[in-house]
Amino acid sequence: MIVIPDARTAALYERWRHVHATTERGVAEPLVLDCVRRLAAEPGGGTAHVWVAGLAEMTGYLAWRPEPATARAAVEALVAAADASAGRECGHATHPYERELAGLGGDDGPSGWCLIGENPEIPGGEADLCPRNVAGVARVAADVIAPFSVPGIPVAVSEDHEQDVKDLLDFLNDYPYGDPAFTIASNAGAPLTGSNRGVLAGYVITQHVSAPYVSYRIGVRPVFDAMIEGLEKALEMLAHTDGDCPHAEGEHPDLEEISYETEAEIACHVRTPGGRAHLVENALDEGEGALWVCPGFLRELAEEALGQLRPRRAELFGARDTSALDARFVRVDGRPAVGELTRVLVAADDFLGARTAAENAPLWGPPAGMRPPPTRANGSSCCTSRCGPPRSSTCPTASGGKSAPCCVPWTRTRSTTTVRAATATRIPGCGTTGTAAGR
Repeated sequence: MIVIPDARTAALYERWRHVHATTERGVAEPLVLDCVRRLAAEPGGGTAHVWVAGLAEMTGYLAWRPEPATARAAVEALVAAADASAGRECGHATHPYERELAGLGGDDGPSGWCLIGENPEIPGGEADLCPRNVAGVARVAADVIAPFSVPGIPVAVSEDHEQDVKDLLDFLNDYPYGDPAFTIASNAGAPLTGSNRGVLAGYVITQHVSAPYVSYRIGVRPVFDAMIEGLEKALEMLAHTDGDCPHAEGEHPDLEEISYETEAEIACHVRTPGGRAHLVENALDEGEGALWVCPGFLRELAEEALGQLRPRRAELFGARDTSALDARFVRVDGRPAVGELTRVLVAADDFLGARTAAENAPLWGPPAGMRPPPTRANGSSCCTSRCGPPRSSTCPTASGGKSAPCCVPWTRTRSTTTVRAATATRIPGCGTTGTAAGR
């Protein structure tokens, strides 16, 4: 049976439960420091589970913006409690904290109720107070506050996070299931205020590994807007992170030596204690984990991603001056050079360097002074200026319901990007519809 030392402790537990990431320091700090002092005094004592429960309930605050010294003291006290309890024998196959671990969301900490009861008047089960369960909760709480700081956490990856890795790799490998823009936009939602270090790291790394694909494959403005806005907010949050980067130049991970598959896996699993344990066991070298949640390294990644996304958004959606294209796309006789337009669009499929020219072509409009196309006998416009070199200056078969000799269907190009940019045009009197990318 769980024994609450006194009524004051029961009242404190109710206060602990209401401390969260954005609780004011003046309210949270005294409660945290009281738990730390009591736990540090007797990390293996008979009431240690109570103070572990208190710190576990307040990990949201401790993982966001506490006093730096308070966070360090809390982690030290939790580690001491884990070390004091872990070596004791028990007959339990599993413990409550292990069952909870796989279900923890990114911003969740371990529940203190498994140690003290959701209501202090209701005792927990025998396994709840098992020393190894107390040690497990203490480790998980310490890892939420300071990711990768505590060994011995079991690997626990949820099915949702496994699916997140698969979805990310599907479009990075250019074999997306469904619309990749939807997946990317879902990942790009700005991080919530109060996100812990693991969640913030996962967000920034996800945007960083996605940025090259988005720059070259996505032409949807809301995706760019969401990623840029989210990364800018992440930079603001990182700027408020207490403490400077402690690492020497060149000590951060060298992304030139890391595959995008590994970076995608880190992006998804770094968010939770069980996921971080998976990375330590399967993907990271010893001591490397702390580098991936370093605020200085995350700022580098965010700025690098923004350096790709901002110029590309300006290229795609900013105002473009296409007046210089008149010399290229207007023939000497004043008509559009349809053949040259087509060559530009086809080249974009074969040569990456031709991409900008192909994007500008559909935006280009004929100059105001361009000579109008010849007319048929019935007064309708001839399609010679649309369909390529004219076969005659006028349409000899302007009546009779037949197409004029100059009405040649436009040829199909392989570009799918420009299909959306071009506008289907009904050629007057010809019964033929053409676009710059095919019929």
